[in-house]
Formats: sequence, C-alpha cells, structure tokens
Amino acid sequence: MFNPKKFKSKKACVLGAGKSGQAVFELLEQKKFNVVLKNTEDDVLGYDFYIKSPGISFNNAVIKKIVAQKKPIFSELEVGLAFAPNGINIIAITGTNGKTTTTELTSKIFKQHIKDKKLKNSVFTCGNIGFPVSSFATKIKKGDFLVLELSSYQLEDSTYFKPTVSALLNITNDHVFHHGSFSKYIKAKCKIFGNQNKSDFLIINQRDVLVKKLTARAKPKILHFAMPKKLTPPKIKGGHNLQNAMASYQMANAMGISISSIQKAFDNFKGVEHRIEEFAKINDITFINDSKATNVDSTITALKTFCKKENKNIFLILGGKDKGDSYKPLKKYIDASIKKVLVIGNAEKEIVRDLKITNKLVLSKTMEEAVNFAFKTAKKGDIVLLSPACSSFDCYKNFEIRGKDFKQLVKKLSS
Repeated sequence: MFNPKKFKSKKACVLGAGKSGQAVFELLEQKKFNVVLKNTEDDVLGYDFYIKSPGISFNNAVIKKIVAQKKPIFSELEVGLAFAPNGINIIAITGTNGKTTTTELTSKIFKQHIKDKKLKNSVFTCGNIGFPVSSFATKIKKGDFLVLELSSYQLEDSTYFKPTVSALLNITNDHVFHHGSFSKYIKAKCKIFGNQNKSDFLIINQRDVLVKKLTARAKPKILHFAMPKKLTPPKIKGGHNLQNAMASYQMANAMGISISSIQKAFDNFKGVEHRIEEFAKINDITFINDSKATNVDSTITALKTFCKKENKNIFLILGGKDKGDSYKPLKKYIDASIKKVLVIGNAEKEIVRDLKITNKLVLSKTMEEAVNFAFKTAKKGDIVLLSPACSSFDCYKNFEIRGKDFKQLVKKLSS
C-alpha cells in the first residue's frame, strides 16, 4: 500500500507523461517528494519506487526489469487516493461497455442529491473520465463523493483499492493485447470488488452469466440491476441504456439517495458525447457519432439501436486499429440493415477477411473519404453511423479526437 509518510524520503519515478502521469507527478512535487517524470524509453532504473501510467503494459521490457528488481510499482489511482482524507465515499464503475454513460449518470444523481439536501459536500467525477484522481486529491474533503470510471488498465495496477460501492457492468473480450490474455483482463476487472467487505456494495447484472459466476463468492452485499416502476428512465436511445440506468439507480439506492433526486437527474440526463450521439441532420440524413464503440460488442449495441429489418438505410463507418476481435458477429446486422460498410484504418484486412461481403464494403481509407462517400450516396431517411469496433490509435490519439474529427467533417458538409 502506498503510504505517503513511508515513501516521502525515497526517490520516485513516474512512468508515462500522459494525463495521469502528469497529474500524479505534479501532486508528488507539490507534496515535496523527490520525483522525476520519465517515459519507458528513458533510463529509469535505480529509483526506490515507481508510479506506472495505466497505458503501459506489464509486458513492457522496462516494467519487467523493475518487477525483477522487486521495486514497488503503484497506480496513479492509489497514490492520488492516499492523499485524500478518511471518510470519503468512493463509487467505482467498470465494465467492457457502458461505464462512461453510467458514470456520468451516477455523478448527476449524486450532484442532485447534494443540491436537494443542501449539503456542503462535493462530487468529483474522475478516473478514466475527465481528469485523474490525482488532479483532485488535495481538494477532496471528508464526506465528499468520488464517482470513478475505472478501466481494466487502472484496476490492473491497483492492489489495495477499496470502493464503498462498486459496479461491474459486463465483461466481454477486450484489451487482450495489453493484458496478454482474456483471463488476465477478467482478473483486472474483478479487482474493483476484490478488497470490499460486507459493509460495502457491489452492483451487477444478474443476467450476465460471466459476471454472475465471477462474483458468486464476492464479500460485499450484491445488488442486481433493477429499477422501481415509479422511476422513469432517462430519454436516451438504446436498450443498453436502460441497464446503465438500473446500475446507476442501485448505486444511488445503496447510498440512500431519494427517488426524487434520482428522477430529477434522470430527467436532465441527455447522454454522453461520442456514445450513440445524434448530432446532425443534413438533407434528412441523420449522423450518429459512436466513436466510443472501440470493440465489436459495443458496435453491436449501436446496430441494435438503429437497425430495422424493413429498412436497409445505414452507412456504417467501421475500422481503426485492430484489437484481435472477430468481426463476424456483425455480419447478421450488416446483412439485415446496412447499405454500405465504409472501412477505414489499419483493420481493413481483418474486416474484409471476417465479413466476406465485398458487395457492401467500401474501402474508404480515411474518415474524410468515408464521410464524403456517405453524404454523396445517402438518401433521405438514411443514417450515417460512426461505430468503429476498433481503437483509434492508428490515426488518432484517442476516441474523443476521432469523434470530434467525424463531427467536424460532417459540419463542413452543411457549410
């Protein structure tokens, strides 16, 4: 466990100069630690302990050397929380899909609760969304609420993390390249409840067979996805969002938040950017930004939302950096409801191999080419859906930048 007093006199190295690395480096500097910020390409051996940015895999050669030397490696999450006071409420959410929407909705509920009760506490929404925990560590007060979206990368690095309420939304095959295997990915996800005890809560979908099996012996009180009939869910598209709302309700329920506050938050929730985001309509052609669909299951969720058997009216923009998933599960939706699949990015070879529907595939190469083709070809009532089923890292720094580029290119069409 990271104990600031124990490690204050030791030499620290933060590995990775991204958002989380910068945040924890600045925090330790502020706290007068002897700390440096480096990348794994630098000479990083010889320090007493390390804080690893979540994007760096344990399969990295430098990390393997540090592990061999038996030097402590901590996560940004745990270091940030070590500087927070006792008596805070940690609400943690993970899952292969749905975690950002669930986190945003849950955060809205807790903010509404504070407003309705006229409390002096704050809600911090952070982790894998917005800013790292370390950015807020010195601002958090006793009684405050931390609503955390946590990725498998962050959880893998966190040995002692213990939330008050956790939610494991779902687990499907993802991030195998980073973790090394699906079983290691599962192990990382399960860390969200691994240190919880009987006084804590764990929210799960009892219909998810894998999650139900993995949590069968979990110590915290388990609450299943549910929602009272008197609550009206948020008015956002997609059947999956009802499940996200059920999870948010149960997290709020576990913390004793009133139905009234939950309903107000539901009523004011408009969804999140880059997730089934209907952002433009030009010449009666609807444009949907689902850049956050970075795996096949997430794209299937989007297709279920818009596919109608009687209409083949969707232009699907698919592709990016391949993650090793099979694209074959998409075929039945493509056969039923897709006019054209506009293939972009480095996954072209794998998509063509798995889908084997050359009459519908258009090898567009770039986002701009795909958008222009769709706009020129689409007719009134058609949908242009960016739901890539791939990561963005072949052409974009992250899925947010990919989504913004898509939206900007569409915006140009109307000018």
